[in-house]
Amino acid sequence: MAEKSANRRPHVLILMPDQLRADCMSCAGHPAVRTPNLDRIAAEGTRFTNAYTTSPICMPARSSVLSGLYCHNHGQWSNYGQLPADADTFARRLWAAGYHTCHVGKSHYYPHHGQHLSEHVPFLNALGWRDVFETTGPHATKTTDSIVTDHWRRLGCLDTFRDDYAARGKAGPFAATWPSPMPAGETLDDFVGRTAVEYVQRYDSPEPLCLFVGFPGPHEPWDPPVDWAAQYDPADMDGPLPPCEPPEWVPPAAAEHQRRLERLPEAYSPQAVGKIRALYYGKISHIDSWIGRIIEALGERGM
Repeated sequence: MAEKSANRRPHVLILMPDQLRADCMSCAGHPAVRTPNLDRIAAEGTRFTNAYTTSPICMPARSSVLSGLYCHNHGQWSNYGQLPADADTFARRLWAAGYHTCHVGKSHYYPHHGQHLSEHVPFLNALGWRDVFETTGPHATKTTDSIVTDHWRRLGCLDTFRDDYAARGKAGPFAATWPSPMPAGETLDDFVGRTAVEYVQRYDSPEPLCLFVGFPGPHEPWDPPVDWAAQYDPADMDGPLPPCEPPEWVPPAAAEHQRRLERLPEAYSPQAVGKIRALYYGKISHIDSWIGRIIEALGERGM
């Protein structure tokens, strides 16, 4: 049984939400967002007040986390290319040390360009993940199939997801402020959280477990489930910060990106920003609830 791990070595759980701001937790002093399960992790462990990434871009940052290498070492500078299959990763080290490794959810160590993600399972195996339950992130799911689109196709709600994202694309990011129309329990984050919980519940290996859970949210678009969207009132949210000229230390490309945003009047509409904040916080609290269920499942197994 899982609870009889060899030598009683600790199990390892890695939780990686996508675009969750460090200050958007109640344990970090946020005045609105509620994250009781993340707060529990913080209370029982350590919360870093200063932490840095090798890159602000998805694929190179994720490859650095897995490999421990800088971008100029692993070769990814933007969202193209891929981490070499023979990279020396912490997952490979743990597997070699007798751990059972499992990846659930978003990885994004390589581009998602239409191929079914099942074709890339051997690549993730080579990186050190023995069991693979990979999904895309929100936007890639519009065009790329995986275990989650297979599941939705069987349920008859894949078109609901993709039609909704097409409508959001037409509306634009500041106007696409409505909850997910997916059936209850069938958002991307629901699928990833549930897959992780069910994996823990049926885990029956004598080896200690390293479980990575890559939640696709709270990455935009702002589409929490209806009940989680209702947790926060847009009228109670802080208003937008006023536009400002980027400081001299900001790199030119980033400065121009900021100026482009500041030329959009909707970016400073209190109504639009209030809706975005409320929906974003709803996505965070939704993911926090799944984190609680994962930890509960581990506890029930004595892990």
